[in-house]
Amino acid sequence: MPEHIRATFVAARLHRFEVEMLCSGGMVSRRRRAPRRFVLVADDLAGGGEGGPLIFDLIALADDVRTAPRLFVISTAPKAGIYAAAYQSAVQDLKSGYDVALVVETRPAFAESWARTLSAMQNGGVPSFGAPPLRTSGGALGASINGRRMPSA
Repeated sequence: MPEHIRATFVAARLHRFEVEMLCSGGMVSRRRRAPRRFVLVADDLAGGGEGGPLIFDLIALADDVRTAPRLFVISTAPKAGIYAAAYQSAVQDLKSGYDVALVVETRPAFAESWARTLSAMQNGGVPSFGAPPLRTSGGALGASINGRRMPSA
């Protein structure tokens, strides 16, 4: 297990927060979520061309984004220093009294979609599933957040 992950679990035990890993396609049970949590969005696990915010529970993520003091999107080949710095900073937010820390691990092709989606959520946007999805030139689906289309990459 990489040291930054081990250190996060040790900090969780010492500082009384949970570590939650969100995977693509999963729905988050709001009733079962810990009040204090380190949320890891694992968007670097899907195979093929799948990825980006649209394959995650955007309603749950919107709650996390609005609660977290800052967000970390990592979209690089595994470089322990970058991952360790993001995890350490997120843990520091929890140690400082914040209830949610959020780290998104993705691939470079989806980094911009994540940044735009998270930014819209931070600014009060809420995912809208009533509008038909946007088809981009690559055939990927887009989402609407407060009426603004958010392409998935």
